[in-house]
Amino acid sequence: MSVAANELSRQLISEAFREDGLLKSVIAGYEYRPEQAQMAEAVWQTLSDGGILLVEAGTGVGKSMAYLLPATVLAASSGRRVVISTYTVNLQEQLVSKDLPSLNKFWEKQGIAINWDLVKGRGHYLCLRKFNRRYDQALKQTDLFSYTKPEEDLIKELKALIDSSSVAALPPADPWSEPEDTYLAYEGSATHPDGSFPRDPAGEADTGPRDELPTSTSTTGRWDGDVDKLEIKLPPGLWSEFSSDTESCMGAKCPYRTRCFYRLARSSLDKCHILVVNHALLVSDLRLRVETNGNTRLLPAYDTLIIDEAHHFEPVVREHLGASISSWRLKRLAGDTLREARSESLARFIGKKQVDSLKDTLEGAINSLETILDSLLRQVKSRESEKARLTQRAFIDEKLVNALREVAATVNTWLNYDLTQEERFEVSSLRRRFTELANELDEFNSLEGDGVDTVYWVERASAGGTRADALRSCPLEVADYLEENLWSELRSAVLTSATLTVGKMKPFDYVKSALGLESAGELKLGSPFQYEEQACLCVPEDSRCYDPNSPDFLEYVARVIPQIADLTLGRCFVLFTSYKAMDRVVQSIKDTLEAKGFPVLKQGDGSREALLSEFKRLGNAVLFGVDSFWEGVDVPGDALSCVVVVKLPFSVPDDPVVQARSELWESQGRNPFRSYFLPKAALKLKQGFGRLIRTKTDRGAVVILDPRIATRDYGKLLLESLPPARITTELEDIARAVNPPSRPVTSDHRP
Repeated sequence: MSVAANELSRQLISEAFREDGLLKSVIAGYEYRPEQAQMAEAVWQTLSDGGILLVEAGTGVGKSMAYLLPATVLAASSGRRVVISTYTVNLQEQLVSKDLPSLNKFWEKQGIAINWDLVKGRGHYLCLRKFNRRYDQALKQTDLFSYTKPEEDLIKELKALIDSSSVAALPPADPWSEPEDTYLAYEGSATHPDGSFPRDPAGEADTGPRDELPTSTSTTGRWDGDVDKLEIKLPPGLWSEFSSDTESCMGAKCPYRTRCFYRLARSSLDKCHILVVNHALLVSDLRLRVETNGNTRLLPAYDTLIIDEAHHFEPVVREHLGASISSWRLKRLAGDTLREARSESLARFIGKKQVDSLKDTLEGAINSLETILDSLLRQVKSRESEKARLTQRAFIDEKLVNALREVAATVNTWLNYDLTQEERFEVSSLRRRFTELANELDEFNSLEGDGVDTVYWVERASAGGTRADALRSCPLEVADYLEENLWSELRSAVLTSATLTVGKMKPFDYVKSALGLESAGELKLGSPFQYEEQACLCVPEDSRCYDPNSPDFLEYVARVIPQIADLTLGRCFVLFTSYKAMDRVVQSIKDTLEAKGFPVLKQGDGSREALLSEFKRLGNAVLFGVDSFWEGVDVPGDALSCVVVVKLPFSVPDDPVVQARSELWESQGRNPFRSYFLPKAALKLKQGFGRLIRTKTDRGAVVILDPRIATRDYGKLLLESLPPARITTELEDIARAVNPPSRPVTSDHRP
C-alpha cells in the first residue's frame, strides 16, 4: 500500500470514530469513546505497517468495532484477508450478526462490498456418507455399540429431513482439488500465499456474495447440515456418529463429495475478506499445517490475524496440541469395526466365528482400558480437580497394546478381499485408527518428555451423560511453538482482551512470556466507565480475623452473605473457587436467604444460560457460582448490583499441568508463585470484577471476603490490576453504592 493510500485510510478511520463521524450514521446509539478511537488507530497502524500489537481494552471500550473497521479498511484497500479468532460463541455471533452487518452499511455507501463468513469446524456438520452407512446399518446392531429405540426414531426423523432438504451441489470442477490420498481439509486456495485475492484486469479484488445470516430450518425448508441449526435434538453421543471428522473423510474419493455439507459451507471462503473462527479451529489449522509441512490446511491462506478474548488463547493452544485416550474413543472404534465386519461385503469372507472372536478381543481391550482408568482415578481426591498426574511409567498392560496391534493386523488382511473403493477406505481407516491408538498408549506408557516439555494425567469427565474418563497430555509451554509456527508466518497480528495486564510495572510481561511475544507492541486502554463513581470495592474489616484456608472462614462467609444480601436487596453473584465450599455455604444459608425473600440459584442446578435467565427474571436473586460465572456473563442493569468474591482465585496447586509447570520453573530458577499463580489470579479476579459494571448507568459493589488482598504484600499488585473503584472496609457502604431496583421483583421463583 502506498504512503498516500495509507494516510487516506488512517484519516478515514480517525474521522469515522468522531462524535459526528461516519459510524454514527450506521450504528444505532453510537457514542464517541476516545479509547475506542485510539485503539482503532493503533490497530490500523499495525495492520498496515506490519508487526504484532497487544491491546488491553477495558470494559465498555467497544474493542470489536475498533478492530473490525481497520480490518475491513485493509481488505477494501489491499484485498488482504483477515482472520478474526474468538473464544466464545456469543462474541462470534455478535461479530457476524451485528457488528459486520453494521459496518457493511458504511461500506455500501462507499460502493464497496465486504464479504465475511463464520467458519466452523468439521464436527458441526453432518457427513452424508457416514449417516447413510449408519442408517443402512441401524438395524444390524452390535453388542458393543447399538442404537436404542428412541435413537432409531431420531435417526429416521433425521433421514426424512435430509431427504426433504434440497442440497445444492458443488460444481464438478471446484478450487479444492484435493489429491486422492488427502482425507483432510482445505487445499488449492484461489488466493495468493499472503491471503490476498486475485486481481481482475481492472485491478479490482475478486469478490463474491456476502455471507447471509443463518436461517432456521423451519423458515427455509432446507437444512445445511449444521448441528447448530438442527431442530431435532440429538444426544451428543449420537451426533458424533454422523458428524464429519478427519478419520472418516474420503476427500476426493467420497461419493457424496459434490453434496458434502462441510465443503459446501467452505465453498465461498476464498472470496471472503473477513473470516470469523474460534480459537480451537485456529489452532487445529495451525497444527495441521505444521504436521503436513504446509501442504494441508483447514483455513484459506491469510497473513493477518486478530485474536479477541486473547487471555484464553494460551490454554486453548496447549489443549489442542495434546493427546487424549478415552474408553469412549475405543468403544466407538470397536463399534465401527464390528459394523464393518458384519457388513454384507465382508460377511462373504469373514465367518461368524471370526467376528465373535474379534468381538471378544475388543470387549477385552475396552475392559482393560476401563480397569486402568478406574485404578488411576482412585488418586483423584476431590471434586475440585477431577485430575491426577501420571508419574509411574509402564502403567498400561502390554497385553492391551498388543491386542490393538493384532486387531490392526487382522483388519489389514481384509484389504485382500474384493471390496469397493469406499469399503477399502473404511478398512484402511480402521487399521490406521487402531495403530494410532496403540502408538499413543505406548507414548503414555513411557511418559516421554514428562516434566521437561510434556505433562501426563488422568481425568474424570463425562459427555452427554456418558462417562468419558481419559488419559490426557499436553505441552508445558507453547511460546516457542507459537513463535516459530504462527507469529513468524504473519505480516500483522493484534491480540486483545479486557484482561491482559497484571499490575503497573511491566503489565504485559506475563502474557508476552506465555505466548512468545517478547517484542510485541503494547497498548493499555482504560474503560470509559467512571468506576470511582459507579462502583465501590469492599474488603470487610472483620474478614482480617480469619484465615481463608481454615474451616472458620466458611462460617464467616455464611454469616456475612445474608448481611450483604440485605444491603443490596439480593441481586448478588457469589463467586467461589471450590464446589465443596460453595455447596457447604449454600446448604447452611439457603433457608435464611429465602426466608428474607431472596431466591437462591446455584451452579449445577441448571445450565448457565437457564440460571442467568432466571436470575434476570427474578430481579432479587442470589446466585452462587464457580468457574464459569467468573467471566463471559453479562447482566447489565439493576438485576446484578453486587459481586462477592469469596476467595482469591489462585490456581489449584495440585492440578497436573500447574504442578508440572511449577517444577519446571523452579528448575529454571523462576518463582512459580510470582511467575504464574499471582498473574493468573490477578487476571481471573479482574474478570470477576468485570461482571459488575456493564454500562455507563450501572452502579454496584464488589466485595472481596479474602483478607489476603489487604494483608499480604502481593495484595497491592492484585488491587493495581483492578479498575479504580472506591475502596472501603465498611459493609454499610455497599448500600450507598448500589442503585435501587428499577422494577418490582418477581417473587414466583421457579427452581
